[in-house]
Amino acid sequence: MSRLLLPALAFGLLAGTLSAAPVKDSAPTPGAKLRQALDETGDVVFEGKTLAEVAAFFKNKVKAEVRYDTAAMMGLGIDPNAPTFAVKVRDGKIRDGLKAVLSPANLSYGVVGGAIFIGPEETVIQQQMRQRVNLDGEATTLSALLKSLADESGANVVLDPRIEENAKKAAIKLKLTDVPLETAVRLTAEVAGFGTVRMNNVLFVTSEERAERLKAVADGPTPIPAAPVPFPAVPPGTPAIAPLPPAAGGR
Repeated sequence: MSRLLLPALAFGLLAGTLSAAPVKDSAPTPGAKLRQALDETGDVVFEGKTLAEVAAFFKNKVKAEVRYDTAAMMGLGIDPNAPTFAVKVRDGKIRDGLKAVLSPANLSYGVVGGAIFIGPEETVIQQQMRQRVNLDGEATTLSALLKSLADESGANVVLDPRIEENAKKAAIKLKLTDVPLETAVRLTAEVAGFGTVRMNNVLFVTSEERAERLKAVADGPTPIPAAPVPFPAVPPGTPAIAPLPPAAGGR
């Protein structure tokens, strides 16, 4: 049996401790539940809004915290307090609406545990890959443990389907305390006799030989931020954005 615990994320992304175990037919974890919510369809329509208002709108849509990196945005010349954000997506996935409103500002988003984090792409990847985890695995398969890590963290932890059968047979006995997600995945794969490469925001677990070959085109380990960055939550009292009414004669 294995037990996976994700403590409060670095820099205050989550207020509590997430926990998961690779149990069949268990309830969706916060990360998995949020990704499902982002796949729901609906209208995402507004204009002339600040980032705080945008965050409030999507918080209301997906019923999860939405945070952003003010310092990184100001460094890129993006004022999160300026009413410059607009989008018009009808009957589309919520995640597509979020991408559409962020892309013009060169911003990205990622699921980090049970929250959405907004910022420049590299900052988002850092937050996903370096969120802190505890791992207490005993006689658990690599396949089940990686799935738990992916579901609980919200990050893209992908198992090469060509090694899936072997991964289901690979028993893991490993205990880690307060380590970055990326480190936990790499060490878990190593103990099972496999390799890991990071390709943008994906941790890909494959054979050691294939991982070695992929190093030439893969990204290196996620760098450690120079200093913690404050991630403000949606300011108290910020109203959710009401979608604009449809134009006359159309949806």
